[in-house]
Amino acid sequence: MVRFWDTSAIIPLVALEETTPLIREILAADRNVIVSFLTTVEITSAIWRKSRETKDDDARRESERRVRDFLEPHWTVVDEVEPIARIARRLLTQHPLRTADAINLAAAIHIARDPEALPFVTNDKRLKSAAQSEGFPTLP
Repeated sequence: MVRFWDTSAIIPLVALEETTPLIREILAADRNVIVSFLTTVEITSAIWRKSRETKDDDARRESERRVRDFLEPHWTVVDEVEPIARIARRLLTQHPLRTADAINLAAAIHIARDPEALPFVTNDKRLKSAAQSEGFPTLP
């Protein structure tokens, strides 16, 4: 079963966090991942921000390798900007979301023929609530 992945759920796959084991289990069940074009930018931002904070170039290179070797080959990137922007604007009027979260949820809405058939993977409580309101089952 293919799933839409928000950036907050991808980060634990490249940097050890409390939710990393659970997120790895979800990915192991199906490696076919749909992401927004914004996720690719957010992942790069997160990796470099952590690298600048820790001054750990080895960890940064390892994170970049994980993304390149283990995640990107399985990604389908939703990159149709105009319809996603239109949906995101609607979402911002209906849900208390940050801009990036609205864009990610809008990408899922845009790609989903049936939201009930496309699980939405996120670690963000506010985004999870909005996704559920839009008809998506959510994980974790």
